[in-house]
Amino acid sequence: GAGLVTGGVGGAAFRSVGEAFGPALRAKFGDIKAGDVPGRVGSTSRLSGIVDASGKSADASKGGLDLVGKQGLEGPRSSRENYTPEPLKEDGWLDDMKKKLGMGGHEKPTRINQEEPLPALRDSHSSTGKYEDFPNGKAFLTDAKGNPVVDANTVKQGALGDCYLIAGCAAVARANPDQIPKIIKDNGNGTFDVTLYLRENRMSPPVPVTRTIDTRLPTKGNKTPIYAGIGKSTDEGDELWTALIEKRLAQETGSYDLISGGNINKHVNFSGVTELLTGKGSRRINLDAMNDKKLARLIHSALDQQRPIQTGTLDMEDLPQLRTEAGKWNIFGNHAYAVESVDLEKNTINLQNPWGTKHVRDLPMKDFKRFYDMLSIGEALTQESVSVSAD
Repeated sequence: GAGLVTGGVGGAAFRSVGEAFGPALRAKFGDIKAGDVPGRVGSTSRLSGIVDASGKSADASKGGLDLVGKQGLEGPRSSRENYTPEPLKEDGWLDDMKKKLGMGGHEKPTRINQEEPLPALRDSHSSTGKYEDFPNGKAFLTDAKGNPVVDANTVKQGALGDCYLIAGCAAVARANPDQIPKIIKDNGNGTFDVTLYLRENRMSPPVPVTRTIDTRLPTKGNKTPIYAGIGKSTDEGDELWTALIEKRLAQETGSYDLISGGNINKHVNFSGVTELLTGKGSRRINLDAMNDKKLARLIHSALDQQRPIQTGTLDMEDLPQLRTEAGKWNIFGNHAYAVESVDLEKNTINLQNPWGTKHVRDLPMKDFKRFYDMLSIGEALTQESVSVSAD
C-alpha cells in the first residue's frame, strides 16, 4: 500500500503504482501483510513499506516474503527464483489494474442504438423535426449516495396532446417516487429497458411489457425535445425519465401522434396511467356526488395513503363564460392535472399543470367542482393498501 518500486519491467511507468493503488489496495484487501500481496514476481523486484504478520518490515530482496497473489502463481517456489515476467505494455495496463481493483478505467462504455425503428413524429413535425441523441441523458439524477432522485415537479409536457400521460407520471412520482425506477432499467450503453403494463384487450388483466429504447429524442435540431422535455440538467447529466416513458409508449404504437389523448385508446389497451406505470388499478370519482368538504377529505386521505390522483377539466370550447372564469385560475379546458395537495381548513386544492408552468393554486373546492368533471384515484403504491374514506 505504501509504494511499489519495480525495476526491469515497465521502467518509470511503475514508479507511481503505490500512489495510484495504495488506497484501493487497502480498501480491497485490508492491511497488506507478508504472504497476502497479489502481483507479479521478478528477479529484480522488491517491495517496500510492507509489514509481515509480526508487524516488522519485510523486504522481498532479503527472501522470505511470499509475493504470490490470492489466485496463486504458476509453479512451486523453487521455480520462481529465475522467473522472468512477460513483457507488459504501458498502454492500457493502468486501466486494467483499476478495473481489477474496482476503480474503473478511462474507457467509456460503447453506446448503441435501439434495434426497433424510431416512432414516427407528428405530421406537423415531420418536415421540421428530427431525432437527436442526448449522450448525457440519464433516466434519473442521483443523490449523494447514488440513489435515483425522482421529482414529480420536473415533468414537462411538450407539443403533444398527451397531458393525461405526463400528469399521470407526476401523480405516480408524487405518490411513490420509488416506483418509477422500477420500470426503467439503464443498460449502461445508451439504451434503457422500459416496462409498461398493458392489456391484450379491454377485458384482460395488465401484464408487464418491456421494450428497449435509446436516448434519441425528437427535436427541431436545437437539442431541445419537441415532446416531453428534459427535467433537470446538471453536471451529472440530463434527466430524461418522463421523455423515456413517453417514447416507450410511442414505441408501442409506432408513432407519437397515436399516443395523443384522442388516439391512444384506439391503439393501446390500459385503464389509466396508474395502471400503465404500476400495474395497479384506479377508480373514478363522481364529483357531483359529494359535498365540498367531504370531497376535500377524500382527496386528503388518498394523498396520505400515497395514492396517485389525477383530475381533468370540462371541454369548455362551447362555454366561453366558463372558459374565461377558469382562465383566471390557470385552468384550461379538456386538460389533465395532477393533484398536489388540499387544505382542509381553507377547503382549497392545489393542482400541477403537466406543462411545468401555470399551476393551479388555492382553488376553492366549489370552483374545482365547477371546472373539473373527472377525478381518478389510484391504488396505494405501498406494501399495504388501505381503503379510501372521506369520513
